[in-house]
Amino acid sequence: MPPVIRPYVPDRDADWLADLHARLYAREAGFDARFGKLVEEILAEFAATHDPRRERGFVAEEVAGRSGAVPGVISSEAQRGISGAVPGEGLGKVAGEARGQIRNAVPSKVPGEARGQIQGEVPGGAPGEAPSDAPGAPRRLGSIFCVAEGHEVARLRLFLLHPEARGQGLGRRLLGVCTEFARAAGYRRMVLSTHESHRAACRLYAATGWRCLSAHPVTRFGQALVEQQWGRAL
Repeated sequence: MPPVIRPYVPDRDADWLADLHARLYAREAGFDARFGKLVEEILAEFAATHDPRRERGFVAEEVAGRSGAVPGVISSEAQRGISGAVPGEGLGKVAGEARGQIRNAVPSKVPGEARGQIQGEVPGGAPGEAPSDAPGAPRRLGSIFCVAEGHEVARLRLFLLHPEARGQGLGRRLLGVCTEFARAAGYRRMVLSTHESHRAACRLYAATGWRCLSAHPVTRFGQALVEQQWGRAL
């Protein structure tokens, strides 16, 4: 059965998401331990300061073991969150973040190195299970976040898929949910940052209305990379 997409719950999902980022990026991209610590800091800041009217995280998880879950659709809670977003309200509570995957929703507290390191779906690799998925619990498969970059601009970040969930259309679904939330919240444009090596994610962005605006070489977390900036109108 197709996975469901539900809102991110900090107390439930933060440890899992930080762990999955750290392990997959270490294995698939060679990132060092600073990356996982950065994700932890970003998630902590999001939990403490985000404006739920304008900023939202989403988690994809398999249906098995969920009572009342509707396969293949966004959960009712997520639907309410999207339809309940009020354009133009809550604009003053931008969470004080430069927020981007090159600045990826990064709060002012997080070091400059953080700005721009939570990006797109990671490159392919061997399957691995996040240890925080307890036996019998629905397995979480991926995430995506919409955060405020400014009054009219949203930033996509923390877009990640478990290796076993790739190639099945789930990334496109997550991207669509995030985009629709941003549109309903009143943003007029979305931006993101990623690395050139994340070719599957870049193909998805290009196929869904995004354009690569710039690229430049960087060294992050012990790796030489080509960092890209993408954008799209809403």
